[in-house]
Amino acid sequence: MAQPLFFTIFIGIIALEYYVLTNTKHFWLGGILPALVTVFCVFLMIKTNSYALRDFLMVGTIAIGSLCFWGAGDERRKRKLKEKQEQLESKDNGG
Repeated sequence: MAQPLFFTIFIGIIALEYYVLTNTKHFWLGGILPALVTVFCVFLMIKTNSYALRDFLMVGTIAIGSLCFWGAGDERRKRKLKEKQEQLESKDNGG
């Protein structure tokens, strides 16, 4: 029961990051979630005394993955803004 719930929450967090938090004009707002996820993972690692190489690799993978989703969402927002600007310019030039 725990695995499906974990993956559902994980997919929800990724969707929240990609479609909501990075869709603002404030670049730093999307960085809150990756920072919280990384801090939470490190906290769990310390709390459970898990210091094996596998644990460090998992935390690193989670941190890099959440930063990648943040970057992809920000690039998506920039692309949408650029397309909107080009549409406005073509309307102005086309009459």
